[in-house]
Amino acid sequence: MDGEMPPYLLAKDLILQIIGEISVAGATYKAMEFVGTTVESLNMEERMTLCNMVVEAGGKNGVVTADSTTFKYLEGKTSLPFEPVYSDAQASYLSEYRFDISKLEPLVAKPHSPDNRALARECKDVKVDRVYIGSCTGGKTEDFLAAAKVFVASVRVIHSHSL
Repeated sequence: MDGEMPPYLLAKDLILQIIGEISVAGATYKAMEFVGTTVESLNMEERMTLCNMVVEAGGKNGVVTADSTTFKYLEGKTSLPFEPVYSDAQASYLSEYRFDISKLEPLVAKPHSPDNRALARECKDVKVDRVYIGSCTGGKTEDFLAAAKVFVASVRVIHSHSL
């Protein structure tokens, strides 16, 4: 994944794009490795979202290359020595996908499967009665902050229409 991540996207959009491409069975019992400039720019929470969601594509595990973000995250979390493992030039891959993230739009997973995705703008007429935030991939601090921004923006729109 390469390209500058637009400020309105989250890692969940990235993984929904991938799952939409490969299907919910596209990584059955396989490892998925995430690389590229976009991945390098993600914080640990966003990287965890990518890796956690591989199960939704049947994946056994998700991997992001250890780098300075990883090492900083681990500071103070362990006193045991560790040695990171990296893919080497002889690594072989079953499939490779490339995405220009700068062109990606926010996505929505529609019922009843994560590969049933749609552009969020295509769902603007869907009435939302309630929202659940807190699943294993949607319960991180940044997810609550993103939801709060949407909520505040919608309250401002409602308030301005009522004046």
